[in-house]
Amino acid sequence: SAAEITALLGAVGSMPSPRLDDLPPGEWWRSLIEVAVYTGLRISQLMGLRYEDVWQDGDRTWIAVRAGVSKGRRGKVQFLSPPALAAVERIRSARPLIFAHPSWPRNPRYLQVCLKRLASCAGVPAARRFGFHAFRRTHATLLALSCGADGRGWETAQASLGHASLSTTRDYYGAQSAQDTLLAAALCRLPAFGAASPVAGSPTTEPAQYSLAQLKDMLSASGTVESYTLALKA
Repeated sequence: SAAEITALLGAVGSMPSPRLDDLPPGEWWRSLIEVAVYTGLRISQLMGLRYEDVWQDGDRTWIAVRAGVSKGRRGKVQFLSPPALAAVERIRSARPLIFAHPSWPRNPRYLQVCLKRLASCAGVPAARRFGFHAFRRTHATLLALSCGADGRGWETAQASLGHASLSTTRDYYGAQSAQDTLLAAALCRLPAFGAASPVAGSPTTEPAQYSLAQLKDMLSASGTVESYTLALKA
């Protein structure tokens, strides 16, 4: 949830590793979590990112994700939004790997253990402590919600995650709360049919019109669906 990921970011100062030059471990973890959420990359892809693969194209920044660290050995080009780029630049050094870590790739499970330790320090209940793949799901949900109620949000998320099937993105990566929110927004846009004429002397009330952002807030506050979106400032 948004509260849990915010708690993670607030607890990164408790992490004892990795110790890299003068970089505090907490800053390394903060950048890793932010880039994971903003790009939707898998942990193997994140750990394989290199500074030499970052380049500018006009006012946009891109990074090459190498085939050797990608599922199916298929590389890709990933857009870095301003917050993602800021997270990368914040820990820039002479190291070739952006997220260099002594245990990677020798012991890939160690990072998952560290993430659960961070969740424990952040006060996340044991049953809710998630792995790195949850950041990928959060990325898909954010994209779907940001594109409005026309259904194209899931297509955008599919393109970003690199899935061959739209149903994989929607059914396995999209939070149910996102689907409920988009459905509610679409239903609120349906036209009214056969509206009865107001009775003389009775107050007239216009049908309520809500924006997508208002609907998300209403659904989260009502408790009818689980809020899975991550509120990050661009």
